[in-house]
Amino acid sequence: MIRLRRPLCLAGAVYAAALTAAMFFSVRGAPAYEILDREQVTVAGYVDRKEHRLSQGKELQVISLTEAVVIKESQITILEQFLSDSEKIPRYRLHHFWKENRERLQKEDAAGIEGVLCYMDDTEAEDGELLLTGSLVMIQGEYRSFAHATNPGEFDAADYYRIMGQQGKIMKSRCIRESTAYHGFRESMYRLKEYLALLLDNCYDEQDASVMKAMLLGEKGTLDAQIKELYQQNGIIHILAISGVKMLSLVSPYP
Repeated sequence: MIRLRRPLCLAGAVYAAALTAAMFFSVRGAPAYEILDREQVTVAGYVDRKEHRLSQGKELQVISLTEAVVIKESQITILEQFLSDSEKIPRYRLHHFWKENRERLQKEDAAGIEGVLCYMDDTEAEDGELLLTGSLVMIQGEYRSFAHATNPGEFDAADYYRIMGQQGKIMKSRCIRESTAYHGFRESMYRLKEYLALLLDNCYDEQDASVMKAMLLGEKGTLDAQIKELYQQNGIIHILAISGVKMLSLVSPYP
């Protein structure tokens, strides 16, 4: 039996055990918020990440919102007016307002929702860019809950996305209001990433470009499913998993 003689080793082992236990007990059985499923909702939050994903054969821009709130019907007009006047409000005061008023604005049956994925309506997008990173936005669309696994060993979407910081997704999303304040540095890094992706699209065919974007930029949402399965079967999927980490660290998460 190996004895841990050094206090640092013992402390590390205790920390790893505590972290594993916390993840197991806190994440399993994440709320699915099925009461909101298929309901038209208005959601507000900060633009955390922007990426491209394939949905029903179409490439859509997907916005990840953090510090999200599903807005009460009675509060929509008030928040919309506030964001309309946001050009007169310093960025730090906007963030302070949001922290202080989130509980008053949110629907009671959606109090645990703090992050959502917004699949933007393709008719809303212009030149592939719609919302600015770090801006506070109001988005309307159809809420879809993440489902729990029904069979042993099946992928549990609700628990997985809870780990990733999202509790639901909004389909056919459209932005109805956006603050003028945003995170300039992170938005610049996102535009650099989009520019590099455009160069790869021009240098390679569609299939090879998707692989290069996954490896170099961490853009895996448009990767062909058959190519991804091929990487998995050959035991080299980690190449895509760890690639693009440095670029992604510059554009997320919201500070």
